[in-house]
Amino acid sequence: MRKVAIFNAGSIQRTNPSFHALVGGDYDRLFTEAASLLPADVLAVDLQVGDPLPDPDDLRAVIVTGSPAMVTDRHPWAESAASWLTANLDRVPILGVCFGHQLIAQALGGKLDWNQAGPEYGTIGVELSEECKRDPLMSELPPSLKAQCAHFQTVTETPRGAVVLARGASGIQALRFSTLAWGIQFHPEYSQRTMSALITTIRDKLSSAGVDVNRTLAAVEPTETARTVLNRFLTIAAAESTRRRHTS
Repeated sequence: MRKVAIFNAGSIQRTNPSFHALVGGDYDRLFTEAASLLPADVLAVDLQVGDPLPDPDDLRAVIVTGSPAMVTDRHPWAESAASWLTANLDRVPILGVCFGHQLIAQALGGKLDWNQAGPEYGTIGVELSEECKRDPLMSELPPSLKAQCAHFQTVTETPRGAVVLARGASGIQALRFSTLAWGIQFHPEYSQRTMSALITTIRDKLSSAGVDVNRTLAAVEPTETARTVLNRFLTIAAAESTRRRHTS
């Protein structure tokens, strides 16, 4: 059976051991649990250490995770992943989350910049565009929802042909890049507990950047509706996998 590849763009275990201890695992575990996958369904790929990038024909889907790294730094490992992703946008369903969303946007010609209001962490409001009504990934979501966010940069200019699906206070929150590829700035894999744990472990960094950490923590709330994006994405991926099997 084809697996769901989790392209880990910033190992939690290496970059934030305290957060790793609190949530009990890395991004592959967070996404596996949030999407109700089995561990056997998942192929974990650590981008930063140079794990081989798989053959897209062997995959059911690809999810590209967040990272404390900045896409604009253009690390070699990130550039390599960006090349793979842009080459395979229509060969396998792809969902970029936070860093992954920004990575695909930049690789396709979009522009990124620092959030004008500073780091956006915690539970935020997301407003869906009219285009969502025609989008297979987000058409079943309500016009407004709450989501967990954790980012310093944002997409400020969309790539040619990309469709804006959602916005928030800091700007673009979701894009459709192609028939089978999407990017979301928010974190559907984060629960209320996970979001609070992350903020707690980087309290000093956020405070230095001007974030009112106590206020942010107090405002963190459940975001189960945003979490359903993962299951919808995997439903689309399963249908595409069946279609490919019948046409191959």
